[in-house]
Amino acid sequence: MVPVLALSRADEPDCGPACDRPGYAIVDLGPLNGGTNVELFQPNAELTGRFGINAHGQVAFTRRIDEAHRPYVWLPRPAYGLSAGVHALVDLFPQFDFGDHASAVDISDNGFVVGQCRAGSGTGPYIIRGQGRAYIADLSGSMGWTDNARVIDGLSSGACEEGGGWSRGVAVVDDGSVPVMVMEAGRLGQCLSEDVCFSSGHLVTDLDQSTPTVTALTGTGFPSEFAFDIDRAAAGEYELAGRGDRDPRVGHCGVTITYYCEVEDVPARFSAAAGSPPSISAGALADFGDDVPEDLRGFGRGVDRGGTVVGYGTLPPDPPSSPDCDLNALLWDPADNGAYTNLHLVLGDCAGFSRAESINSAPRRRIVGWDPLRQHPLLWVEHETLDGWQGYRLQVDTHPVYPGIVDAGTCPGWTLREAYDVNDAGWITGWGIRTIGEVSQPHAFVLVPTSCPADLDQDGEVDFPDLLILLSYFDASCGTPTGPCELPWMELCPGDLDGNGVVEFPDLLFLLSYWGPCCNPGQGTPQDVQDCFTRFGWDINALLACLELVAGNQ
Repeated sequence: MVPVLALSRADEPDCGPACDRPGYAIVDLGPLNGGTNVELFQPNAELTGRFGINAHGQVAFTRRIDEAHRPYVWLPRPAYGLSAGVHALVDLFPQFDFGDHASAVDISDNGFVVGQCRAGSGTGPYIIRGQGRAYIADLSGSMGWTDNARVIDGLSSGACEEGGGWSRGVAVVDDGSVPVMVMEAGRLGQCLSEDVCFSSGHLVTDLDQSTPTVTALTGTGFPSEFAFDIDRAAAGEYELAGRGDRDPRVGHCGVTITYYCEVEDVPARFSAAAGSPPSISAGALADFGDDVPEDLRGFGRGVDRGGTVVGYGTLPPDPPSSPDCDLNALLWDPADNGAYTNLHLVLGDCAGFSRAESINSAPRRRIVGWDPLRQHPLLWVEHETLDGWQGYRLQVDTHPVYPGIVDAGTCPGWTLREAYDVNDAGWITGWGIRTIGEVSQPHAFVLVPTSCPADLDQDGEVDFPDLLILLSYFDASCGTPTGPCELPWMELCPGDLDGNGVVEFPDLLFLLSYWGPCCNPGQGTPQDVQDCFTRFGWDINALLACLELVAGNQ
């Protein structure tokens, strides 16, 4: 049985057709602690960095092994000459100096991994901001770099307390065969705390050259800016999401607005175009749309290729002395006349906090994040028929406020905590607590959509593109899962819809029986020519496939 994760809507039971609700299989990437490490390590998006997932479902993430942070990648299928499964970057790049503490936070479609290396660790289980260097590693070896990896330095050297610089990679995207990355880098200035230096965001281009071009985002309207995500809008054109700091002396240096209201950070959008140096424009979201509150404070955390920004924010407390600081997930969509959406409201109530972390660029877009107060992941799905976004709380057991049922199948014991990234196929990566026997510890996960298995491109409809995907795998021997908590059978190779390990005519029949919107309950095997015309009309490609099946069955 495929382990399916059921999602609960906050406004149950009136939440639309059951077949329109997303569902997921859980894939366990393993524990995030190992070796002699006894201190419970839980990821922190601001300090250690989040996880990233690319179009192929490959994941970059960080573990803590023997008191040291180590960067890892997970491959759902063989790639780059490597087997499927989890690989430590220190083993894949043995000549590169990762140092005692390193992280992996994002991976591009071409297999470029970015993060931080040669960092320090404080008394707690996290990597220190203000130390270390950004790096980019090439899993394919296509760039010809020495050791297939390179360090991207900050604007000056030296330790934080010496007024020096540091850097860390935070996001990467491909522009053709060449990666473009975003990093946070320190620069000369006042040290605002013992461990953190004044720093800002940077765009790194020309990585195919001996000396890459590093362009600071400063000078675009704020004293300090950061970018946390990047997507490619077109060749040489990029969209970035981040924050602008109206006053770098207040609320800076990793103080999250979850617990601190008096910050001057504003969610921001950046647009960049290739050049020498690249041209960069930026502005607070309030500058782009009349719907955005002028006094909105917060962060932009994710961006799609059309420039839609998601993140989280808050309005100043009223009265100012109030300790309350409600944190709401937000969305700003340039395609909708700059409309601003408080995504927290579509969760069905105003309790708890919410933050949006990533958005994909699929025809039916998805946003992921989490509730920092109640500590569970959140998902928003775009619904054209429902005129907007629908919010879901990912649940793995019965919740006292948001009841949800999870059929974990062969992968039980999960309490999901945070969702960090989502790709265009709808795969989600993050972490949670998994209990095996009497041992509970953080594990990384990938959630794979299962609610509409014939919708291979996850656009909400079974149609010609899905047929093409299936046919591209026709006659392929895919295999079946060899153990619990592994990639579900329909994802070992897309098109194996009946799970027998081979893509063949029964899979094609299955797909055609679900032709149309995903809520189509299925019509069974086509019986004759008239049945084909009734189902597909003059959709010539689907009609021809249907007629071929009818002829083969007679």
